[in-house]
Amino acid sequence: MIKKLSTYIIPFLFIVVSCCPKNTNGGIPVFSTLSPEKSYREIQQHIYHFRFKKATEELKAAKQLFPSNSLTYLAEVNLLWWLIITEPENKNHLINYQNTIDYAIGQIEQKKALPGNIDEFALMNLYAFRTRIDVGNGEYIKAVRSLSSCIGRIEKSLGHENEFEAFCLTSGLYLFATDYGSQKYPLLKLYTLLYPKGDQAKGLDLLARGFQSDDSILKVESAYFLMRIYAHVTEQPYAAFPFAAWLSKNFPENMIYQFYYYELLQIVDPNFDIKSLQPTITLIEQNQQLSPAQKCYFKKLFSVNLKN
Repeated sequence: MIKKLSTYIIPFLFIVVSCCPKNTNGGIPVFSTLSPEKSYREIQQHIYHFRFKKATEELKAAKQLFPSNSLTYLAEVNLLWWLIITEPENKNHLINYQNTIDYAIGQIEQKKALPGNIDEFALMNLYAFRTRIDVGNGEYIKAVRSLSSCIGRIEKSLGHENEFEAFCLTSGLYLFATDYGSQKYPLLKLYTLLYPKGDQAKGLDLLARGFQSDDSILKVESAYFLMRIYAHVTEQPYAAFPFAAWLSKNFPENMIYQFYYYELLQIVDPNFDIKSLQPTITLIEQNQQLSPAQKCYFKKLFSVNLKN
């Protein structure tokens, strides 16, 4: 039951909503002198565009300048997750991912000052990631504790989306997933009675609001989850396709987004031709930011799963 619950309730990824004015500082990358928020945004954009080497370099600078900031921890965890899903054979990524999550949770929890919205947002995401690891390891008692810590923080943030726009993502995912999961799996209904009631329609509305946001990261994350929900949860490919098309257009180097786009294109376009994949395969080969293992993984992913 916990494995099913984690599938529908755990929110993923993270966003921030503030930017700071530019500054300069010798040879250190310019992004690093702005603020933890700006640093996080730059790293995130490199990830979206599959510039993993640049993201790694800038994360190193961020860890020197903002070693104990919640957003630095989130940037590192997020980068590691993308390395895991783009190079699944490298087990070191998973080990580093788990260790970084545990360390980050411990450091943020130990802060003497009352946590602000960003700290709370970081913790709810980190506990969600921790839950996923616990479930994957078959440690279900730990998973329950981690999930409870995650949902407990989401509960406090519900209704505060106007104060902190990033909560549109976590609140939206929680409301949708709790309602959907309890309806699809009756056994989950008993568990979800312990937490705020879900609402699929309201959850989707909040995610749609996130997609309309001027915040670039919130927009991307909302588009991704709306695509995944419509494509793989409610099985509405025509509703999912506009979000997949938007992600594909804005991040042509991102092979995760491209894969979902072509997966849906096969369904919505009766004239789909596998030859249309060739420019994407070429991008994989030309991207010097990808390791040989990553290139091999994506070429195999496309060739095995996408066929006429």
